Amino acid sequence: MKRYKRLYLLLGVLAVACIATFGVLRFEEYQEQIKNSDEIILKVPSDTVTSLSWEYQEESLSFHKEEVWLYDEDEAFPVSEEKINGLLAQFEEFGASFIIENVQDYGQYGLDVPVCTIRFSTDEQEYEVQLGDYSSMDSERYVSIGDGNVYLVQNDPLDQFDAVLSDMIDHDDVPRFDAVASIQFSGDETYSIVYEEGSDNTYCADDVYFAQIGGEMLPLDTERVQSYLDSITDAVLTDYVTYNATEEELQSYGLDSPELTISLNYTSEDEDGESFSDAFVLNISRAPDEKTAAEADETTEAESSVENGETDRKEEEITAYARVGESQIVYQISA
Repeated sequence: MKRYKRLYLLLGVLAVACIATFGVLRFEEYQEQIKNSDEIILKVPSDTVTSLSWEYQEESLSFHKEEVWLYDEDEAFPVSEEKINGLLAQFEEFGASFIIENVQDYGQYGLDVPVCTIRFSTDEQEYEVQLGDYSSMDSERYVSIGDGNVYLVQNDPLDQFDAVLSDMIDHDDVPRFDAVASIQFSGDETYSIVYEEGSDNTYCADDVYFAQIGGEMLPLDTERVQSYLDSITDAVLTDYVTYNATEEELQSYGLDSPELTISLNYTSEDEDGESFSDAFVLNISRAPDEKTAAEADETTEAESSVENGETDRKEEEITAYARVGESQIVYQISA
């Protein structure tokens, strides 16, 4: 009886060994399907694409092109053509460094539930690109384009397709002023600054900016005026609060009658080095309720300071908004 048990045990061990050997052979056969590649797997010119959409985490965005790119959910949204073209540019010559053919299990590459799905189409064809796991060993992303293969790609599309709607807006441009002919201020205060070399009103050779005050043209500190112009150029207009402001919204942001409007006439150079003249207008206001409260506080503080002989003023925290010219975009800006 013991001999039979020993025989059954040996047969069982043999069966397990055979199964294991078969599995190893199948694995090696499967491994042989992975190979190096310098293949271009997609070649789609950006200017032929008429629609683009993607799904990533909670974000789902879609755009279509008529004469310009439009956001499907709201065609009033100002879409950045540059941003769209940047997303599509990677598919003009989308190459793979490894190819895995005849894939049976997409799950092992994270492609059963893709991290991100990108769809775009031309007049002739529709494309779907699915992004799977990121291979930390190869520092590349697993990708499927629906042809039965899985690819490892060096240029990870997710580097750009993690964009949200606010990333896709065509922000107002603030130019760099090569030369400013004049600056006009209006709102709570109204005056003008002009640029004039060799003026009779100068106090020193460096004076080129002058303000008319009380009927006189008085020279201004050139360095401080230039620093002010630089602060306008460097203003960060990215934190938009609305991209299609109504009259009611402009009023709520204090921009129906701005506290300060800065109008500049300037000259600059285009990309071809050609000089051109233009005007730039920036409207700025504090939040109306904060402005009202601040004015009341200033009055109280001023009266208290006079009574107590105090002159120091505290730095105030404010909420301020800006609008370029007649743009429909309103931005919140720092104090």
